Amino acid sequence: MTPRRYLSAILLFGAQVMASQESSPGREALVRGRLAARGAGKLKPPVLSAASSQQELVEALAVATMYRLRYDHRSSDLWHGRLMSNPNSWRSEVGRLAMLGHATSLVTRWRPDSALTLLRRVVDDARAAGDTRVEAEALMVMAPLLGRRGLGDSAQVAVDRAAALLPLDAPGAAARACGTAIQLRMRSLKAADSLVQAGQRSARAERDTVTLARCLLAEGMVHEARGSQGASYGALVQSLQLAGAVADEDLVASIEQWLAYASVAYGSNVSTARRYAERAIARATRTGNPITVAWARLNLAQAALRVGDAAVAWRNADEAMRVFQRLGDAQGESNVAILQAQADVLGGRLEEGVAGYATAERVITAASGASSVLQLKFRRAMALVDLGRLREASLLADSILSVATTAGVRGMLRANVPYLQARIALRQDRSDDAIAGLQRFLAAVGGARHDIVDGNLRIAEAHAIAGRLALADSFYSVGMRTLDALRGPNAERADVLRLMSGQRFDSDTDLGVATIVNRFVVGGQVERGFSIAESERARWLWLQRSRRHALDTLAAAPDVLDDRRLEVTELQALVPPRTAVISYVTGRGGEPTTAFVLWDGGIRAVSLTPIDSLRPAISRLTSLLEADRPAQAIMASLGARLLAPALRLLPPATTHLRI
Repeated sequence: MTPRRYLSAILLFGAQVMASQESSPGREALVRGRLAARGAGKLKPPVLSAASSQQELVEALAVATMYRLRYDHRSSDLWHGRLMSNPNSWRSEVGRLAMLGHATSLVTRWRPDSALTLLRRVVDDARAAGDTRVEAEALMVMAPLLGRRGLGDSAQVAVDRAAALLPLDAPGAAARACGTAIQLRMRSLKAADSLVQAGQRSARAERDTVTLARCLLAEGMVHEARGSQGASYGALVQSLQLAGAVADEDLVASIEQWLAYASVAYGSNVSTARRYAERAIARATRTGNPITVAWARLNLAQAALRVGDAAVAWRNADEAMRVFQRLGDAQGESNVAILQAQADVLGGRLEEGVAGYATAERVITAASGASSVLQLKFRRAMALVDLGRLREASLLADSILSVATTAGVRGMLRANVPYLQARIALRQDRSDDAIAGLQRFLAAVGGARHDIVDGNLRIAEAHAIAGRLALADSFYSVGMRTLDALRGPNAERADVLRLMSGQRFDSDTDLGVATIVNRFVVGGQVERGFSIAESERARWLWLQRSRRHALDTLAAAPDVLDDRRLEVTELQALVPPRTAVISYVTGRGGEPTTAFVLWDGGIRAVSLTPIDSLRPAISRLTSLLEADRPAQAIMASLGARLLAPALRLLPPATTHLRI
């Protein structure tokens, strides 16, 4: 996160400006006392001239600093501007500190170009004057700016230079140490740990609560990079408590944004993630900090994707992307690109999702690690399978296998690649190859319930394609029994969220059930096919119900939707005389569509065209209806494919129809 509040640097005026050797809290108390002596409310800017004394310049800087810390940007800009334009402060420490304070305010509002221009001037002036402290502080403000704009090497150069200028045993070096740890966490966790601990010791020794809060935030970020989820969350909570105690609104917003990320990334409490993100947005809006607003928007999008809500995920991601693009935050843009691709695939926009994943792969640098890039390739390959572009998917699978082998990414080799190869084999009707890959996948994932559901339903699909309906029924039943356990009151919340997530292993949430249903119908087992279809309806309704209440408490969610599975005879008893019900079962990825016709005395079924092939016509019909234009021709065409075959199965006495 970008450091935004360098009180000790701004108030450390140097021996030539102020001879005081007080601690940072003492200097802050001095400035607050001077402000109190001048009275509450807005202070009239002093009239500064070439004759202004150093004492007047120092007092003006203190007032400018306090307005900056209150996030009164208009007053802060005015007071800093007066100082920067005063000829008596040029190339003095007061002038450099005024430029540094103004640059820090610009960073808070994420105006990186203006901030970098000013920071480079501060660095040059401080270097010429031999002012190593101000040069180091300016470099530390500059480093995360450069990193967020995708200039990682330049950021590291700035950090290394600051470290050389301001060693760990120097007064006020705590902020530098913790800022360096943030930069180092993706390269050397051991070094980052050491710096965080040193920074915390220094901050405690100087009784600098703000810097200690920042160091705890840094500790949380370092633990997150290591994958130590509990330790990361604990450090972030401590950081939030300290920042709240000193009422630093912008720092609190930054920490809340990180807590929102932590909650949605590796927590099961999505409601907590949403609350933290919304609080961060409100606070950052008050302080004029758009970058924190954008990242919190991205957290809201991640929370929505976690519960499978593609529309809400896309809306928040789109708002975040507009801000990131306007502000030039390359890191933010790459994160949004990945999430938008996931939302596209979840919402059925497969072509857009494939393009989005390809774009994200190009954006992500080698510093992100082979595993991150391979995960994107894997998701793109899965979407290609759903589109039926099997040659492209196969080539991508070979590429993933080669890179993962070279890089030693074992999880990718043991689970992802076999599952992807099995999905390709299923589309090519190579059932035995698919089953072998799925069995390797299940062995790799162990006892994770959501993966057991996915794996067993796909094995059932493979047996159904091969005509082995008894085996298909057996594996389907294993998957559904596992799902039933997840639907119970003692289910693990994380498992439930994983099942409804748009970030789950298999991008096709249908999991081949439409194919299983159709193969039972083709094999003459219409009632069993309908029973499986009814189980799928119940599963879908349960997911909708769970999704509706995921932002509250799943265990206490009321049964708003009836997600029970009903047998054929139960449903027939509910159908009035002379009435028939048509029920459709379909899926994407080339799966067949099946229409069941049910009435009080019987049930029939017919296979229909896969819905994928009708998607252009359906989209055209939707557009015509929305535009209030004639659509009879296309309605007739779709009716002939989807409705007419089912109507031919109706009993002659039927007078009422329900679909």
